[in-house]
Order: sequence, then C-alpha cells, then structure tokens
Amino acid sequence: MFIYEDKNVLYQLVQEIVSERWELSKQYFDIKMRMEKLEKDGDRFAQIKEVRLCALENEKVQYQNYS
Repeated sequence: MFIYEDKNVLYQLVQEIVSERWELSKQYFDIKMRMEKLEKDGDRFAQIKEVRLCALENEKVQYQNYS
C-alpha cells in the first residue's frame, strides 16, 4: 500500500515539474521574442538617429562656408 501512495505522490510531483517547465519555456520564448523585437526597433531608431546626425553635420559644413 505504501508503494502505491509513494508512486502516486511522485507522479503528482513529476506532473507539477513538467507543467512548471512548460510554463517557464513559454515565458522564455515570449521574452526572447520581445527582446528580438526591441533590438529590431532599436536598430531602426539608431538608423534614424544616424541620418539626423548626418544632416546636422551637413548643415554645420554649410554654415562654416558662410562664415
């Protein structure tokens, strides 16, 4: 009788571990996808910033020519 109860408890513990692992895997991939999206958005922001800086540099050159 004790062996049956022990097996049942162990089975329940394994089920809990598997369900927790599944939830953690799901959270991991959700976070990974969000980070990749942020990196892509960050790259786009960096490119926009570079274009603006180049435009400002061109304006500086033009103003230096007038001085």
